[in-house]
Amino acid sequence: IVGGGEEDAKSWQACKQVLCLHHSERDKEATCTILKFSKRLPLFKYITNTQRTALCSTMELLTFSRGHVTHRLEQPEDGVWLVVVSGSLSLMVRTCPGGEFVRMACFGVGETFGHSYLKLFCTSDYDMTGYIECDSDGTECVTVTVPQQFRNDFRTCSRPLWYDEMATCFHVSVDQAAEQLGICMSVIKKICRRHGI
Repeated sequence: IVGGGEEDAKSWQACKQVLCLHHSERDKEATCTILKFSKRLPLFKYITNTQRTALCSTMELLTFSRGHVTHRLEQPEDGVWLVVVSGSLSLMVRTCPGGEFVRMACFGVGETFGHSYLKLFCTSDYDMTGYIECDSDGTECVTVTVPQQFRNDFRTCSRPLWYDEMATCFHVSVDQAAEQLGICMSVIKKICRRHGI
């Protein structure tokens, strides 16, 4: 699990027992168990303790069978992210009506994904569609529901900004680009400096 060490396995087992409880039935100790495990996940690396506590308090464990579709492009974005704990999932994209679906990305243990990842590959300029499905039986994921007050902060530390996506904003001011891309101006400036743009 995640790092693969014995300590990670013990931490996961304790967390798994707590995640079997409905979040309304969890006490402070149970939430602390989830918080301890969450520190091992890359998703939680750059968020505040307040955000971490809010996210961990509503986490749930889901187990999927092979072929189960977790996200479709047509579904509305809901602020729910999944962290893969065991197994793997694939992001599948079809570039034209009647064409074949092609694997564009694979999410393995410790990786996080959400509906917005489909938007990265399925642009509105083309008639593309996509979905994310489980590759094997018994795939386990932890849900992370981002409260509305943290969604803008969370988006900037959880999704990549692609060059093509950023290039669509080269003709507008940095504050307009920030609004259009849904990230803050300082992040855009930092990325531009890093890549000499």
